[in-house]
Amino acid sequence: MKKNALSLAVAALIAFIAIFVAQNFFAAWLTFGNFSISGFIKFFIKILFLHGFAGMILVLLPRPLSWLFLFINFAANVIIFSWNKFLGDVPTVSAVHAALANNIAESINIWAYVYLPALVPLLCAFIISVCLLNCVQRQVKLRLNMRRRLLGVFLCCAIVGSGMSLYVNQRHGMSWRHIEGLVPETIAQRGYFAVWIAEIFNPLIPGEEMTSSSKLADTLPLFTAGKNFVYIQVECLGDLMIGRKAGGNTIMPFLTELARKGMLLRVNGIKKLGSANSDYEFLNTRIANPLGIYYNLLESYPDSLAGQFKKRGGMTSSVFHGYTGEFFDRRKGMLKMGFENIFFREELLAQGYMLYESNFTHVEDRELFSFAANKISLTPFFHVVITTTMHDVAANIDPLFTGDEYAAFFTHARWTDDGIKTYINALPPDTTVVIMGDHAPYVGPDTKYTPCIIYNTSGSTPEFEQDGIATRTDISHYVRRLYALDQVSPHIRRVDE
Repeated sequence: MKKNALSLAVAALIAFIAIFVAQNFFAAWLTFGNFSISGFIKFFIKILFLHGFAGMILVLLPRPLSWLFLFINFAANVIIFSWNKFLGDVPTVSAVHAALANNIAESINIWAYVYLPALVPLLCAFIISVCLLNCVQRQVKLRLNMRRRLLGVFLCCAIVGSGMSLYVNQRHGMSWRHIEGLVPETIAQRGYFAVWIAEIFNPLIPGEEMTSSSKLADTLPLFTAGKNFVYIQVECLGDLMIGRKAGGNTIMPFLTELARKGMLLRVNGIKKLGSANSDYEFLNTRIANPLGIYYNLLESYPDSLAGQFKKRGGMTSSVFHGYTGEFFDRRKGMLKMGFENIFFREELLAQGYMLYESNFTHVEDRELFSFAANKISLTPFFHVVITTTMHDVAANIDPLFTGDEYAAFFTHARWTDDGIKTYINALPPDTTVVIMGDHAPYVGPDTKYTPCIIYNTSGSTPEFEQDGIATRTDISHYVRRLYALDQVSPHIRRVDE
């Protein structure tokens, strides 16, 4: 009987270690790109070594502590997979701190950003792991007293700590309190918890300002630039929304028609912590680091498009956004970039616009575009309109598209499309318009890309075939080339995204 119980405990131990290693392996896998078979083998052995001994520590710890640490590991993995799904990156202490400092979770349903396809298997793995761990710990308790178990914990910690420290110090020049290189690569070498602990001692901050090369932008065909320029940044607009139908009806008919008439590009839709970093990238031709929000960090924007357009042709620059200007420090950033007229939620409410139950955090996009249309001037202008309505999908609306799982989102998309139509139709001839999603959508058709439509109200955009996936800085480089603006300062480092 004892022999059978021991055999069962050994089998349970092997299964527990396998499940524990597997879930942490897939979390660490998110930090890797394509690599060789030999690289994969090294990576797998390292994960097996690190988490295998970590699993043994959980076995030897008192039951309440082991269950607590197992739950922490489960919760951390849910955060890692959800963060990667919705932000396209891996979480760091610095990024989480920046998110909390900017109240990114304010007025949103945080549960909507839990990645269910990861939550369900991770929850199952957690429950099974607790059962297996309980089976193993019964035998451990019978055969080892507390002193020997604590000694085992100490030895396992010493092996993991010394082995991993020796490896990363000799091979990668890292210490337990210091991080060098890119964060994903560091996590791949040390694991999430080690990187997070190092960050507490030595917080990461976005490094030097960077831009991309203009190689892709230089391949795009030129046309006669309009005397006015408009940039519309559409919240959560995925490339699959162009031409998408529901119930036989096109969801965004106006944008779909513009895409047919103008130049349509596919853009990498990665979200770099916050959507403010998206407009920062386009409006300054800079690459944002997802460790922070740049409007919080920078005091000057020497290459901003607002400054360039004013310098080139005396364009009056205005920005319109239905959300508060304090969020992400957008108001401060826009003013420092040189925008002369600023209209955020505060200004719109002062003009008599209202917040409705279905969009209680912001002025709805149709009203935002109506207001922006009334600010169109006879003299050359540069307008930036940043939408919000497609971000938080309200349940308390009558959907325009019934019988579809994304009916509410599609309804909000139609509202935004109607607003864009009102504004574009009010623009004077000879106006160049760039419409681009701020990042890939949270809901709706799943995609990693956003569309970029380049259109001229005089209908003079050429046909072309896109070669490769563009970035927001590529589109910004193209606008500089189209309008013969000054290129990015030469001292700014060029990197490939």
